[in-house]
Amino acid sequence: MRFPLSMYGLCFVLLGAALAQDSLNVRRVGLCGMPGQALGVAVSGEFAFLACGDTDSTGAVGLRVISIVDPANPVQVAYLKTPGIAYAVAVQGDYAYVAADDAGLRVISVAEPASPVEVGHCDTHGQSRGVAVVGDLAYVVEGESSGLRVISISDPANPVEVGRWGRPRFASGVAVTDSFAYAVGDSLTVISISDPASPSQVGSLRTRSGTGVAVVGHYAYVANMNARLTVIRVADPTRPIDVWRGPAGTDALGVTVADALVYVAAYHDGLLIYSCDDPAHLVELGHFDISGWAYGVAATGGYIYVAYGGLGLHVFQYYGPGVEECPKPQASSHKPAATVLSGTSDVERLASSVVFDAMGRRVVNPKAGVYFARGAQAQAFTKVLVTR
Repeated sequence: MRFPLSMYGLCFVLLGAALAQDSLNVRRVGLCGMPGQALGVAVSGEFAFLACGDTDSTGAVGLRVISIVDPANPVQVAYLKTPGIAYAVAVQGDYAYVAADDAGLRVISVAEPASPVEVGHCDTHGQSRGVAVVGDLAYVVEGESSGLRVISISDPANPVEVGRWGRPRFASGVAVTDSFAYAVGDSLTVISISDPASPSQVGSLRTRSGTGVAVVGHYAYVANMNARLTVIRVADPTRPIDVWRGPAGTDALGVTVADALVYVAAYHDGLLIYSCDDPAHLVELGHFDISGWAYGVAATGGYIYVAYGGLGLHVFQYYGPGVEECPKPQASSHKPAATVLSGTSDVERLASSVVFDAMGRRVVNPKAGVYFARGAQAQAFTKVLVTR
């Protein structure tokens, strides 16, 4: 018996309400249920793009396009089946690039998000598991020792492999910054891509079971199946150094960094949020736990988007510590006044900060009112009064 898609959505809403939940400084604002498994997520503009696998007879592998115009009510607007399991997706401009297991890299036009169309593909001869896109090049990592593939996407209809480095074992995630690619699997492997036609390893550090990676500044944040999260200093790419490791026995599958925060998608721990003000001493600031597999995570515009396996896409907000009333206030002879902003430039500068309202909700475009701006230290807030 086949059910309409609306029934799947209703079932997942009821299931989500029934599951045990534990949260700290994070609220779920919306979800979109679907058949199959949501494995990876990328966000561009008003849409989230989900890479999906299949765990049943629905054959629900491929790319799903979700409207997030209203984050409280994300709605699927399109689905395009891919020849292989879609493990990861990257979006640049009008195209989505999907790592589709043994079907290689699939290039999909999303110029019209409601009508995605595959325009090209490149056979990578292995199991494509992770993808990153920078400029006219896509970087694909593969399982079973197939390594890193560098693919020219200057002509999206005819993507062509231009370089290869074949040693990382069981690589499942990749990030690219400057002239280096960072592939994770058994190890974090740092690969020079200054010459895309001849990528070469410059450094490595054993991570045992790395599943995802994000690189910001001098640090690589590695989601790990053995220690939740590992922070590796890569200021010298030839000598990566392990500087912080999460608790053993907690598995993580995806990671991203935005607004000086690290967002981790973890198996049976859901969404975890850390301050990375001091990468060598991460501090957990919040979490939201739903029993299930959280595979991928993206964060933008004050919202966090989690590919939650069989539970579909979940949308969260982090509202930060330090905003609530203290249960045991301390007497003080000095009552600090709020910073007052009235000029357009001042308000625009405030909008570029991490800002919360009095209810602890993230505010992207502050209007007249009272707000709390997070400072350089994750737990420090400044009260701000905006006048018009």
